[in-house]
Amino acid sequence: MGSRLEEALRCSVCRDIFQEPVFLTCRHSFCKCCLQEWWSRNRRPECPLCRTISPEWDPPLNMPLKSVCEAFSQQRAECQSDSRPDSQTPVTPGAAPRPHRQVLRVIYAHLKDELELFGDVKGNYAEVATDIEVQARVTERRIEDVFAALKKMLKRERLARINAVREEKEKKRQRMKRLMEILKDDIEGLSQKAPQDLPFWQGYRKAGRKVPAHLPELPQLLAGGLIDVDQHLSNLPSRVLDSMKDQLTAQRPNTEAPSQGTM
Repeated sequence: MGSRLEEALRCSVCRDIFQEPVFLTCRHSFCKCCLQEWWSRNRRPECPLCRTISPEWDPPLNMPLKSVCEAFSQQRAECQSDSRPDSQTPVTPGAAPRPHRQVLRVIYAHLKDELELFGDVKGNYAEVATDIEVQARVTERRIEDVFAALKKMLKRERLARINAVREEKEKKRQRMKRLMEILKDDIEGLSQKAPQDLPFWQGYRKAGRKVPAHLPELPQLLAGGLIDVDQHLSNLPSRVLDSMKDQLTAQRPNTEAPSQGTM
């Protein structure tokens, strides 16, 4: 019994009974000086057993383990001064030889405290796991809402810009239609006048005189008749994003991160 107990109370670094034991988040304990020396040598706060990185460089003191080690060391000193041999029969806290009873009581109290602590941590982990699930669902739903809103805005932008092209097309088509009607009237007027006035034109030609100034002007090539493609396509992605950004700023959708819950 004594041998197993003594082994459980040894630091895995120095292999001696714990002196000022501290415990890490991975639940392993070491002498404070041994741990600090280990960390200084390795230049990182990792557990010497499982290599888990500690979130802090000054871990807390393991008071229950410290009490057990002190009680064990005291009882061992008393046993060494007592010439009576210890019994080798396995014992319980109530039936143990007197030198070990206090140590066993402290150990059982320590184990009880550890079990309660682990129970509390387990309950906290369960709450955190539930909070994580809730947060994930809420966050996913909000992401879907944001992208649905962006999709609607992008659809509106697409329709607005396509409608702008169609409006310009219709406007310039009507303009071309009016110009073609005017040109058609001029062509018909010239066609009707040319045969009956042929001697008149021939007389002007023989005399070397110029054509009268009252003739209709020759049609000019139409400037700006085509659709302004650059106006519709130049930097289109950037302009669409700027427009959507302005809409988002005006609407101010609720995209804040969900509550962190009880950690």
